[in-house]
Amino acid sequence: MPHSAIAVFTANSRDEILEVGGSASWVVAEKQARRREFLVCIRNARDVDFHDHEPHGTAFLVGRISGLKPHGYDKKGMQRWIIEINEYALIDYPEAWGEWRNPVKYTTLEE
Repeated sequence: MPHSAIAVFTANSRDEILEVGGSASWVVAEKQARRREFLVCIRNARDVDFHDHEPHGTAFLVGRISGLKPHGYDKKGMQRWIIEINEYALIDYPEAWGEWRNPVKYTTLEE
């Protein structure tokens, strides 16, 4: 059976993600997001302001989702969330981002 996941296209570093306890600040469908088991962080190198980062489009961290925490609102008044994780593994999976338009994708680990 596939493992449900949320993939996010992020410029945040591993250290920032781990310091916050998850990946912020995403507009997600709350009910959909709460049903997901894993968070997959994929490098957006176009907006990175630190050195020694993974190549653009590389999946670099997978974490077990422990919850969602409100994290402000976007310009349109949509709730933003921190996707919290309580366990994680560092990974190196090149070309994981399929050039999707939205920086959040509901998927599976197997996909």
